[in-house]
Amino acid sequence: MWTKDAQTLPSLFLSLLLSLSLSGWLGHAGPAMAQSAAAVPMAETGLDELLARVYSEHPELRGLRLEQQLWAARALQAGLGPNPELSLSGEDFVGSAAFTQERFTQFTLELAQSLPLGDRIERSRQLAQFNQQLAYWAYRVRLQELGAQVYIAYARLLALQAQQGLAAELIRSAQEIHALMQRAVAAGKLAPSVLLQSELEIAAAQADAVRLALVRQGELRDLALLWGGSDTELAALKPLSPGLPALETLRAQLVSHPRLARWDTERAMRQAALDVARAQGVPDLTLSGGLRYHPPLDWGAVLSLGLPLPFANANQGHIEEARLRQQNWEQERALEARQLLSHLTSAYAQLQAHHSLLGILREQVRLAGEQQQAADKAFAAGKTGYLEVLTAWRNQVQLRRQFVQAQGELLLAEVEVLTSARILYPQEALEPLDREVMP
Repeated sequence: MWTKDAQTLPSLFLSLLLSLSLSGWLGHAGPAMAQSAAAVPMAETGLDELLARVYSEHPELRGLRLEQQLWAARALQAGLGPNPELSLSGEDFVGSAAFTQERFTQFTLELAQSLPLGDRIERSRQLAQFNQQLAYWAYRVRLQELGAQVYIAYARLLALQAQQGLAAELIRSAQEIHALMQRAVAAGKLAPSVLLQSELEIAAAQADAVRLALVRQGELRDLALLWGGSDTELAALKPLSPGLPALETLRAQLVSHPRLARWDTERAMRQAALDVARAQGVPDLTLSGGLRYHPPLDWGAVLSLGLPLPFANANQGHIEEARLRQQNWEQERALEARQLLSHLTSAYAQLQAHHSLLGILREQVRLAGEQQQAADKAFAAGKTGYLEVLTAWRNQVQLRRQFVQAQGELLLAEVEVLTSARILYPQEALEPLDREVMP
């Protein structure tokens, strides 16, 4: 039988558990993330720093910026007309006239110029300019996609940071409890078998901490790949507070999403492509003129005009293709809008579900704390055993882990909603591209 002094050990045990500041884990995701971040003695890293690094160093963005320069060069080339052609021809210089006394050999110097009709040059230049602007929009779409990836990776790391903070607290608590048990066993107040159980609790908490560290390294490697690096170390992360508006406000923000905003330029490009196809159906006019020399001293003027007859090929296939693409742009834009709206609505519904789950877990954690206190009092009164107290502690630990995990999932759901509607990249990421590309 344990003595009354031995019965005070669970009270110390419970005091340690309650010192984990249970109320600090019952708030919103933001405060919990902030507390865990503040507990890490490192310089904090913010989301804006990671976004700036990805926007400046991602290799694909360099290629998209180069693509805009390539289209600028193509627009320059498309605005240039054909060069004139100078030709010199000789006739009968090795024919029958070479075997007679008469000189019949003739020479002609001629300058020819192709004259594109149908305003093809200007329309081709405009088409290249619209393609350059579409390359700019492709760049903005990719910025949005990369921004979403960074936001999500940042939220995952914040969630892991909070879980690691809890794991560290549980390890310290289990170690302190084990030390108390060792003193009690040495004093003959507890059976030695309880030490094995406390050692198992320490090992389980340490294993969970190692698992979280490995997961964090994997997340860091995935994040570093976005700027082409291999970093596996990162300072503590600053808290993230998305501050989401109402669903209707988010729906209104979809209009400025680059995947939708690009469609005005897409429509203009398709019309320009149709105009170019029609212009290519108009044959080029070739005008040439020059001088013809006939020995001994005869000179004459030469003038010719050439015009292809588009009987079989008037570029009708390309015209029909461009016409169909131009007619279909509204349906394609509507489909894009429906996809964005569907994703936003689904993400918002998931967010509400996570809010509900977090409320349920918050209540369960509160009840687990009350259960822990009740088990402590019952044991102090001699009405229950040590295993009941340990079971109550395990329940509390399990629920706290679930609560912290739910906080991370809630933050991820908030980020998913945010990245579905809001422009993520700063204006600085577009400079000087706006001045170079957009009219």
